Amino acid sequence: MAQRAFPWWGQRAALVDELVAELAAASQKQNQGIAQVNRAMVQMDKITQGNAASAEETASSAGELNAQSHALKTAVASLLKLVQGGQSGHPTSASPSQPVASPASVSSPGRVTGRLQWPRGRPAL
Repeated sequence: MAQRAFPWWGQRAALVDELVAELAAASQKQNQGIAQVNRAMVQMDKITQGNAASAEETASSAGELNAQSHALKTAVASLLKLVQGGQSGHPTSASPSQPVASPASVSSPGRVTGRLQWPRGRPAL
């Protein structure tokens, strides 16, 4: 009976050895997979940081453009007041060859729509 028990133990030891080898191989593959996921996360973090910086620059540019737009609207409104003041009988230095905005071309303060009109016909080019 002792002879029968030893081959059984030998088979079991070989099976355990195979299982340990498979476990080691699976652990190695899992380790490689975790390293690959880690590299992908680092890349995603870099891209996210780049996107955040781009968004911040875009927001800053938008604010600057908004301020410039407001300044331009104010300048246009002032110019329109000067030009319209000249049409209401006040003497101005504008010559007939320069276009003048008509009152109908102003839809709201600082916003110009439509086209410029020549005060007394078009000048000869």
